[in-house]
Amino acid sequence: MKKYVFRRLLLLSLLLINCCTALSTLIYLRSIRSAVKSDLEKTAHLLASFSEEDDFTERLKSTDDMRITLIEADGTVLYDSYGTVELENHLSRPEVQEALASGSGYAVRISEVSGYETHYYAMLLANGRILRTAVLSSGIFVFFRRTIYLMLVLTVAVIGVALLLSKLLTKRFIAPIEELGENLNNPEAVKPYPELVPFVERLQSENDANRHMEQLRREFTANVSHELKTPLTGISGYAEIIESGLAKPDDVKTFAGRIRAESARLLDLIGDIIGLSELDTLSEESEHERVNLFEVSKSVANSLSCSAENRSVSLSVCGGDAFILGSRKRLEELIYNLADNGIRYNKPGGSVVIRTEAAANDILLTVSDTGIGIPKDSQSRVFERFYRVDKGRSKKSGGTGLGLAIVKHIAMLYNAEISLKSEENIGTVITVCFPEKSEE
Repeated sequence: MKKYVFRRLLLLSLLLINCCTALSTLIYLRSIRSAVKSDLEKTAHLLASFSEEDDFTERLKSTDDMRITLIEADGTVLYDSYGTVELENHLSRPEVQEALASGSGYAVRISEVSGYETHYYAMLLANGRILRTAVLSSGIFVFFRRTIYLMLVLTVAVIGVALLLSKLLTKRFIAPIEELGENLNNPEAVKPYPELVPFVERLQSENDANRHMEQLRREFTANVSHELKTPLTGISGYAEIIESGLAKPDDVKTFAGRIRAESARLLDLIGDIIGLSELDTLSEESEHERVNLFEVSKSVANSLSCSAENRSVSLSVCGGDAFILGSRKRLEELIYNLADNGIRYNKPGGSVVIRTEAAANDILLTVSDTGIGIPKDSQSRVFERFYRVDKGRSKKSGGTGLGLAIVKHIAMLYNAEISLKSEENIGTVITVCFPEKSEE
């Protein structure tokens, strides 16, 4: 990675150097051409001030550094400082045409006499003739050629500086990343540059989440082992007594009933564990049917009627139609666990009420009971897996300790919010708020 970043920085540096060099050269050449045009124009105006004098041609001969040409209005060359060659008619020259039209003209082209790129400035004189000044590019770029070696030296020096800076920047960029790579499990120990801070914070957050999930996994594994071991131990013990012949004939029926009860509890536990495992693998609900929570609540109440009657608890459903898109099976499981929990931890003569309501933008499901209530210090944990407020009382009441955890996971599939209000010996109210309702 370090070599990759170094090469990229070096290439970028060289590209910037080349671009700057090309731009500087262009600006330099344009400034030279502008200066040349200005000099040609100044010289032409100076000579034009002597155009009415008798020795005008002699004055033209004194300008050795420039080529001077005097041209008639018809294009005939009257005088040229390069007078060794007889010149053709100059009427077609662009600078001459422009001077005749507007009083002055400027052009750059290859001279037919010298063979060099030449800059021409033509000026219309008061007597109708054309005075033209010119200078060869070979003269213009003498200074440029003289400085080319200096430019080469500077280029080499700049490349050296680019190499050094690329190396230093690479070290500065890569060092925190390499340090971070060595401390992935402890990113807070790294002191990165500001641009890496959001990444480090996110990595830290993910590590914290992973550690929390790992802790929950270990706790879940330990709890599952304990919960499975307890009924299996009872089943094994009763079966061993019966098998050994130590059980009295009258006790065999009792032991068989206890084995059946523990087996049923074990099956319920395994079913809830499998259900939770399925929920853990889901990021969103896959089934989308139009479900009326009011009708589902009445179906759940009918299923739990015997359990409520056995515990002398009244179970009722109120409210009205409340439609959402989802899985009827999942939603039925959610309502069932809430209502079953309210029945199990209720008092003889108590009540459980399931209420559904279609609000403006939400669907509300409320399950309230007049049961034993939940202590304040336990209310934030009742939705954890296998968490029991009173382990002794919970065992007697039955249940797997996973009911509310299943409720939480199902609610998460629907982005629903769960709120809990509870007072000891008064009762508990649990509300599930679904964020959207389907169109009726």
